[in-house]
Amino acid sequence: MTRERRAESVLLLVLIAALVWVFARPAVREEPVRLSALGAVPRDAMLVLTLDADALRKSTWGRDLLAHGQNLRGLGSLDTLCHDSPLERLRELALFVPTVPADEALDVGVVAQGEFDAEVTLACIERVVNARGGSPIRSPLGSFTSIRDRGASRGEIAMRQGGPLILGEGRTLRLAVDTAEGRSESVRSNEAHSGLRVEVGPHALIVSLLLPPGWLTRVTGLEVARASPLAQVRAAAVGIDLEPVKVDVVLGCESDALAREVARILEGFSKDAGGLIELELGRNPLERAKISARGRVVRLQLDLDTKDLDTLSRRLLGQLPAAAPGDAPIGVDDAGRSRVDEPSLAATDAQPPTGDAGD
Repeated sequence: MTRERRAESVLLLVLIAALVWVFARPAVREEPVRLSALGAVPRDAMLVLTLDADALRKSTWGRDLLAHGQNLRGLGSLDTLCHDSPLERLRELALFVPTVPADEALDVGVVAQGEFDAEVTLACIERVVNARGGSPIRSPLGSFTSIRDRGASRGEIAMRQGGPLILGEGRTLRLAVDTAEGRSESVRSNEAHSGLRVEVGPHALIVSLLLPPGWLTRVTGLEVARASPLAQVRAAAVGIDLEPVKVDVVLGCESDALAREVARILEGFSKDAGGLIELELGRNPLERAKISARGRVVRLQLDLDTKDLDTLSRRLLGQLPAAAPGDAPIGVDDAGRSRVDEPSLAATDAQPPTGDAGD
């Protein structure tokens, strides 16, 4: 056999061995890339709320809230119903409101990420639907599996192995699925939201909000609201830590002068509304608020007692009667958060994005 023939034979054997290895090896199922909750939030969201579930669990208020959430009205404990409550495996949560035309109703989507097992979680959802007297239907939705109640016209849940879990309706749910699968950009590419979140800083709970022109008139129903400096606020972010309870608020205005006027209005409100707030809550948490304007940005910083947060949340839920005016106020720490240099919120001048999305 010539040297060339031997070389060809060796090459052929190597090629055959490679083909056998490729086709005979066990198939490996590729899992989707694990996204953060924000990775499934569409770019054009008007409002985005994110929550660190681990930080929530570490706070007294958060533990109580999660424990209450485990009990489904009329069905008992979620842990008993499912044997493995999804709430125990939750790591982060995002709630978003997509931008819609002014004449359309707002919708809400929820994205949850954590150490979920898709089949276990989907089975739990089906048990809950059945326990409520419904009829769950599974359907493929891209790389996701969706579940809805056959007898309900609203609400759908979609999930895939590795997450995230998405809750929404119709277009909102499908926008989030498209975003998670990379067909649309996520809110991470939205400079306005990103800038707001950087300015407010890291917190257990963060809300960023873009406000279109005329938002105050639509909210109040009053045409005179157009003349208010508050109507010129174009963006806002709120950051909350839960233990100790600290609140940071950032407002983006159209000019330096407007920012100073908005700060003046907020200072007046904290004083003028003190009596009403104290009547409702038994104390006025705003009396120690630190309000400042720098450039086009207004910043409000507030320390709360844990009991203030608990009372406020219960009042908002209508679970407690108004506190008696004679109740002694609870003192709060007078130490404020350290201030930062002048923020830059140039991106908040833009209108809420309505263009193409991508992550």
